[in-house]
This record gives sequence, C-alpha cells and structure tokens, in this order.
Amino acid sequence: MAPTFVLSDETTADWRAALSKIGEVLGKEEKAKAALEAYDQKVQETKAKLEGKLEGKSIAILWLTAKQFYMVDTKTASGAVVYGDLGVNPPNIMTEIPEENRASWNPISLEKLSELTADYIFLVNYEEGQTDSLIESDLWKTIPAVKAGHVYEMDKNRSWLYSGAIAGQLVLEDIERVLGE
Repeated sequence: MAPTFVLSDETTADWRAALSKIGEVLGKEEKAKAALEAYDQKVQETKAKLEGKLEGKSIAILWLTAKQFYMVDTKTASGAVVYGDLGVNPPNIMTEIPEENRASWNPISLEKLSELTADYIFLVNYEEGQTDSLIESDLWKTIPAVKAGHVYEMDKNRSWLYSGAIAGQLVLEDIERVLGE
C-alpha cells in the first residue's frame, strides 16, 4: 500500500502553504520554492506594468452561472490574486458584507449589482448565452463600470475560479492584457 498524506483544511485554504507542504512530502521542496518565486515575480511584473492604472480603483469579479450572479470573495481564487497579491480595492458591495458572513462565492442579485461602484468588472461566464439578456437589462446599464465600457468577459478556461500558481499567473496575464493597453 502506498503512503497516504492528508493536508489539513488550514493548509488547503492557502495554495502557497499547500504547494510547500506537497513539495516537502514529495521531496521536491526546491521545485515548490521555485514555483512560488516565479509566481511572486509575475505579481511584481504585473504591478509594474499596471503602475498608476489601479491606484484608488476597484475591481469586481463576478461569476454568472444558472442565471445567478456570484461575487468572488477577497480570499478565494482570482479574488486572492486581485485583492491580495495586486492590492486592488474590493468593490463596495463586497466590503458591505461582514467578513464572517462571506462565502467563497457570494450570491448577489441584479438589483444589488445596480449599486456596484467598481471601476472595472471582470465577468466569468460559464454558460453560453447568459450575458445576452443580461446586457440588455436596464439595471445592468446603470452600473458605472458598464457605462464606462469597463466590463471584461473572461474565457471560462482561464482559471478565474481556481487557486494556485498556474491559475494565478493566468489571472495576472488576463489583467495585464485588458488593463495594460
């Protein structure tokens, strides 16, 4: 029987800690360390490329599935990258939710979204055709980022709902591509 190792919930909640622990268990500490260093380098490069473009700005990361919006939390997947690693401000609607009541993906109604003051919206759409009726909504059109043309639909294969060095790098690449123009 092969050896089995179980990661604690505390370790799996932080992809960096999980990667380090897995590297340790597999005897590949140096590879894990190199992956973390490469990711941190990418964060610094992205910050440098976007210098001045994100200061004082906020970003909302919305996931639309089964005709329901979810706002990605500040500590989950792309939220951890945008708000944690890049230091971008979370949107007003996210900061209104008490931290103890937050989930990884916070359901939000279109009516509540009409109160969103984020400068940019990154929309992760997992079901084809959902945005068509959304874009026609009068409530959607009242959102400042929508009025300004700052809504970016992310490809469902770009890892905005996942955590890890590779997923984080893909998110950083997307942000550079759309905001670094």
